[in-house]
Amino acid sequence: MNVTLRFIADDLDPAAVTEALGLSPSSTGRRGDSIVATLSRGQVISRPAIASYWVLELQGRTPAKLRQALTLLLNKAPGPMVWKGLNTYAELTVHEAPSGSTPVGIFGSDTVEQLKSRGVTIVINEE
Repeated sequence: MNVTLRFIADDLDPAAVTEALGLSPSSTGRRGDSIVATLSRGQVISRPAIASYWVLELQGRTPAKLRQALTLLLNKAPGPMVWKGLNTYAELTVHEAPSGSTPVGIFGSDTVEQLKSRGVTIVINEE
């Protein structure tokens, strides 16, 4: 299981997000930049980004490890007003979650409330 935190907007400045949050992204790009991916069958594809983005990947194989990583991130980053001031769509996606998982079950109610107060949408993709 891993988690992706994304900020997306047409006019997003990735450097401004990095500065505001005090966090280093895993990847960034601007609208129109080429996004390259390798499909499962080995084919490489490319397309232009339809919006600018800032992405941070958090790795952890258990809910406890993900909760710990996310708690450290939220404690390091500034409060809700800074996040909301970015004027972007913010999303936290959980990948390969066990069937029937809920945000509170994975992260705990305190962490979910902190994310909601920052305007972050939580998405769970099950195995």
